[in-house]
Amino acid sequence: MVESGNSGSRPGAWRGYVSSVALAAVVVAGRIALDPWFGHYHNRHLFFLPTVMFVAWLWGFGPGLLATTLFSVALRLFFAQETSEGFLRANSDIFLFALVSGAVCGLLRSLQRARQRADASTQSREHLLAVVAHDLTNPLNAVKLAEEGIRSSLPEGDPMERRLKAIRRGAERMERLIRDLVDSTRIEHGELFVTRRPEPVAPLIQELAQLFGPQAQEVEVTLEASPPAGDGIVDCDRDRLMQILGNLLGNALKFTPPGGHVGLRAVDRGDAVRFEVEDNGSGIRPEHLSHVFERYRTFDARGTGLGLFIAKSLVEAHGGALSVESELGRGAKFWFDIPRRRGTEVTGSA
Repeated sequence: MVESGNSGSRPGAWRGYVSSVALAAVVVAGRIALDPWFGHYHNRHLFFLPTVMFVAWLWGFGPGLLATTLFSVALRLFFAQETSEGFLRANSDIFLFALVSGAVCGLLRSLQRARQRADASTQSREHLLAVVAHDLTNPLNAVKLAEEGIRSSLPEGDPMERRLKAIRRGAERMERLIRDLVDSTRIEHGELFVTRRPEPVAPLIQELAQLFGPQAQEVEVTLEASPPAGDGIVDCDRDRLMQILGNLLGNALKFTPPGGHVGLRAVDRGDAVRFEVEDNGSGIRPEHLSHVFERYRTFDARGTGLGLFIAKSLVEAHGGALSVESELGRGAKFWFDIPRRRGTEVTGSA
């Protein structure tokens, strides 16, 4: 698409003007050919004004004004009625057409410029995000390595170990935030992909229980993990499935009070395995349920509004749908199905 307002300053911009002349000539000839159906003096603007809009949107402000001029001349040469009225009154419809068409060209130019500014702003934001994500990764890795080195040199039971674990948790949370920001941008542009392979579910459930077990103990919440009966092999991207369930478990542990319960279950449903994460925490207000998967939508200061949005998008990339049910004060339940017995393929998230 040719950017409006600068079409005359770019190489090849003349094509827009030539095209507008050719299109205007075709439309005028076509309208004259339709005289037997429309009448010579009726419904002229029905053809000319949409053509001006099309030209201005496709080729820019200059070609749009040129098309307006050509149609105005055509109205005067081919469609003007003989009358004894003065020049201004006799051609008032032509002046009105030119005025409206010029205003439409100006409006389209403003819309295109606003779109260009928005695109430039988006590109700048994404570039900044990419730079920040890249530049923060190395120092975070250094922090984790330093923490691991110091902790390995401490005697068992040293009080410093608890503080070092807090440092590591902070670094890991920073990594998750960076990953979520990058993933949300990829989802927005349809560039987040999953590579699906047959994966056994039971080891995955056990690994998640081990990963989140310390966090559950720290907040004094009981975490129970139940693998499916049988082999429970699903066609999935293992890392992305871990990310989905990790986001759901992290939310459940965050909003479940001490003494509460969080359950992670995988249930064999024949042609699919259903994954469920359920807690008996604070629950979700009914008016918030329809918005929990929206990007940057958060109802608590502890969240970023990205975790559930990303989880939903990744589930959809696997061909499923993430669902939720909740009752305020009685917890929440999230679930989704992942198909079984499918061939290995690569799909993308739209």
